[in-house]
Amino acid sequence: MASYIKHTLAGIGLVAAASLAHAAPVTVTGVTTTGTFSGSTAVLTDSVFPANGTAWNAASNVSWNGLGTVFTLAFDQLYTLQDVTLTVDHNDFYQVQISQDGTTWNTLFTVLAFEGASTWGTDTFTSNPAGTGTYSASIDFAPTLAKYARIYAVAGDDAYSVGELSFTGVAAVPEPASLALIGAGLATVGLIARRRKPQA
Repeated sequence: MASYIKHTLAGIGLVAAASLAHAAPVTVTGVTTTGTFSGSTAVLTDSVFPANGTAWNAASNVSWNGLGTVFTLAFDQLYTLQDVTLTVDHNDFYQVQISQDGTTWNTLFTVLAFEGASTWGTDTFTSNPAGTGTYSASIDFAPTLAKYARIYAVAGDDAYSVGELSFTGVAAVPEPASLALIGAGLATVGLIARRRKPQA
């Protein structure tokens, strides 16, 4: 009996391990924009976080004046987003929204001005207490499905910038290796159940 329980738990563990995949960086396949700005959109997804206090209009950021400029990131597939790290100008308010289809958008969080560690220039925020940057509870969010994310300024001193917008998450469609692990776990549970079936 103890052996049966041990093997059953092992099979269930294989299934659970596959379904609880670790979050990894979300792959961005493109960035589209509306409005006028300076700099290259490549900096938004290059995994390089400008140092706190970097000038708002430095080459490491995209920068702009006035409201109405929007940067939209397209992911390579649907993800369950788990955390975010981003670099923005420290004395402005920015909104981050997500979408599954690129049409219907929901606000994920708003970055609050003067909430970070920097008193001038850029500031890096994270929703992961163990992550890089200043942890901010105001940008923490429950895991949520998205294939697109966008960021734009909503208020501030009329001089805005973003240096990075990076998400971690789990692919909504499991990778082949995860599917194989789930299959192996289910097969193990099935074999154990078959062995335990009473003989007629």
